[in-house]
Amino acid sequence: MLAARATACAKPERAISLANFALEGELDDAEERADLAETLREECATFGRVASVIVPPAAAQVRDAHAPAGAGGYMPKVYVLFEEIAAATAALARMHGRAFDGRIITAAYVPQAEYDLVQARAVVDGGNREPEMAQPQQPQVEEGMLTSVRPGAPASEAGMEELIATADAPGSAEAEVGDAGSEARAGPELVPAESAA
Repeated sequence: MLAARATACAKPERAISLANFALEGELDDAEERADLAETLREECATFGRVASVIVPPAAAQVRDAHAPAGAGGYMPKVYVLFEEIAAATAALARMHGRAFDGRIITAAYVPQAEYDLVQARAVVDGGNREPEMAQPQQPQVEEGMLTSVRPGAPASEAGMEELIATADAPGSAEAEVGDAGSEARAGPELVPAESAA
């Protein structure tokens, strides 16, 4: 598992993380991650347009010494990027404290840089994101030099080795890998905390 400092953000952002949305065992199976991603996308779409969802596998979850420990010593997180801050704010307000499949969700804003790092790590580590982003782009090599990892990316974004080195450095933002499939499947429903008791 990756060991890095988790970043919390009190300032409203377009991205949020949801801790305790999944169990470690669910994150080991690609189909279950796909189910979780679809359920999460559908639920979050009620708050506004969702740009992307990342459900990192268990091996890519970051240990956080301050998080309540699950079987793996961490509380699994999933990530949602909204197109508007207002949608992320509404989702955070409604999702924080809700019960999902018997677990209470903890929601937090995620700085854009951290979310971008999670996405970049997903490409580098071969993890998949949700369907429209599921296939990592092949790096473009020019004269033995990596010039771009996605179509239209400026050459300055090509230094993936530097990005990974930065992500693994002490004091850096957490880096997690996303994986979601393309099939829509039924999954557990979210229940408001007051209904869960």
